Amino acid sequence: MAKEIWGLDLGEWSLKVVRGSYDKEKDNIRVSLYDEIRYRELGLEEDVSSLERFRAGLKAFGDKYQVAKGDILCVAISGSGVFSRFINLPPVPDSISEIIRYEARQQIPFDINEVVWDYQPVKEEYEPGEEIEVGLFALKRETINEFIAMLEPWRLQVRVIQDGPLALYNLLRFEGLAMAEEPLIVLDMGARTTDVLVLNHPRFWIRSLIVGGDDITERLQSHFGVSRQESERIKARASESAHEAQVLRVIRPVAANMVSEIQRSLGYYKSMARGVRFSKVLALGSAFKLRGLDKLLAEGLQYEIEGLAELKRFEAVPPLDDADFKAHLAGACTALGLLVQGAGQGHMGINLMPEELSTAIEMSSKKPWLVGAAVGLVAIVLLLFVSERLVARELGHAGGFGSGLAKQVAELENRYNSVNRGTQAVKDELAVLTKPDIERDLFMRLIPEITRALPPTIYVWNMQFYWMDGHRLLSMENQRDYQEALATAAVSGAPILRGAAPTSGLAAGSGGASVAESVRLEELRQAEAEDQPTAAPQVPQTMPAAGGKAAFALSTTPAAGGEAGEWRLVLTLDCESTQISKGREYIQNEVVKSLGDLEIVDEAWLASGLRNVHRRILDWIEVTGAPPAGQTAGDVQELVAFQLFVVLNTGGEAEVATRGTSASPASRSASGERGPKTL
Repeated sequence: MAKEIWGLDLGEWSLKVVRGSYDKEKDNIRVSLYDEIRYRELGLEEDVSSLERFRAGLKAFGDKYQVAKGDILCVAISGSGVFSRFINLPPVPDSISEIIRYEARQQIPFDINEVVWDYQPVKEEYEPGEEIEVGLFALKRETINEFIAMLEPWRLQVRVIQDGPLALYNLLRFEGLAMAEEPLIVLDMGARTTDVLVLNHPRFWIRSLIVGGDDITERLQSHFGVSRQESERIKARASESAHEAQVLRVIRPVAANMVSEIQRSLGYYKSMARGVRFSKVLALGSAFKLRGLDKLLAEGLQYEIEGLAELKRFEAVPPLDDADFKAHLAGACTALGLLVQGAGQGHMGINLMPEELSTAIEMSSKKPWLVGAAVGLVAIVLLLFVSERLVARELGHAGGFGSGLAKQVAELENRYNSVNRGTQAVKDELAVLTKPDIERDLFMRLIPEITRALPPTIYVWNMQFYWMDGHRLLSMENQRDYQEALATAAVSGAPILRGAAPTSGLAAGSGGASVAESVRLEELRQAEAEDQPTAAPQVPQTMPAAGGKAAFALSTTPAAGGEAGEWRLVLTLDCESTQISKGREYIQNEVVKSLGDLEIVDEAWLASGLRNVHRRILDWIEVTGAPPAGQTAGDVQELVAFQLFVVLNTGGEAEVATRGTSASPASRSASGERGPKTL
């Protein structure tokens, strides 16, 4: 059975529903359902918002119809809510995606992060050197989220959220009407808007006008002094009554306003496509059921206006009656265009579905295949295992057939182990697919916690998060220990051995190094790096640490209980301090220790030597707003620069969330709140 496709056209007056499937043999679409859910029949007040109408219409749709799990749902929204623009790009098709992203930021009048947008070249092929015309379409993310919330019952079936005029274009292109040699104007008149679609093959152009059938209803309501419902009845029955001529006289000013708006849009298009000439208008939309309206528009536009009598590549199948389908054809075109795109036959592939929702739907559809593949692989492994055991048993019974059989057993054992490793790899990949990601705002919650733990004399000018494997983390810690030994040697005056790490005979220093000593240490460390062999230095199993700390011992596993190969979240901080005279001791005790005391930090250490830097007070003022005490704009401030390495405890994420923005006790000093400035 062919997959069913549902098309929902969310109009201002009603929700139009179609259902169909694509017939590959006949290359047409079989339509089995058309329905129109009128909002006024749902008991809604006349002044309710559009979203309330859509919500009520979709609820009525869900109560009336059952969308099967494997069906596809495509939704069209009014073109007036979608930003659309056609732009010309340089003839560089290979890098068009990069150029269009730049143009999108320039053309879309909203923050690019607050919209969902898509694009598509208007033509399929371009001559060498010809500019590439691209259609750019965008919708506010807030609006999209509201629609997705209303479509929640069919979240996994939704495949397309489309601009109404583009869905109509897909229908006309599928029928061949968009590829005629003579340019054609299409007017799709809805309740509140009229979509103007210009077909000038291979190009097209769209614009939504804020004028529609409701303007006619309000004119009749005002003239006859009746309710809105009565005005709708007059409009619907005008062609069947003797008052048709009177109704047309009443709505003539409205028709004149429509003509004026349409002519203004066509004039703009003619200014871009010079030399184009029109002679025919295709009238679509339920508003044209009012007989005589097409004549009023034809008089003003001076073009021939005709309706859509039939569709050649659409077939009504039971339970839908063919006569009923043709009777509602003018108002169903947008919904039918959704069936074309849902069947993969649409020329315009624009889709305003958020990327994260599309990815979630795609992964959900692939999970059964992944699970099936894993089950199949496990079955193969079990089959090989049983076969290997049977062969081994046979060999045991026939034991004495020589070394050749033993080799065969060994080969089977190797094959089994190889398949088993492949099975484990698949399991690991499945585990990755099902493992939830760390929350996206984790970093935004970690940064305040980290910075508040630093003294106000510390300035952070660079901060980087990244993931590090446990093996690499172990290497970093060994290097940290080696640097501490170098620092101890520099402070105590002990010699630095070339080509090997310091020996256990080095004495622990009684305090931190000064800036000059740290600079000397850095020079020694660089000299060591230049003269060291390619192999990592062999650090002794135990040695005193700098600053009088307890002796340490190297281990084969990373710190904080991490397994080798486990990924950890780490942070590097490039800092500068005004406490020049206090040197390494101040940084070790006041900075590193403060970070290490945080619950969200597993371990922190000084990852580099200290060096002197100078900054202009003028730059200082631009950052802090005021110069340091006793300094003027022309002075130069001397600071000491260093780098910190922090291993974060991502398991403490919940703790970060519960504390909010309040500082922990470790992040406060005796003088009050702590916190660095960003330089």
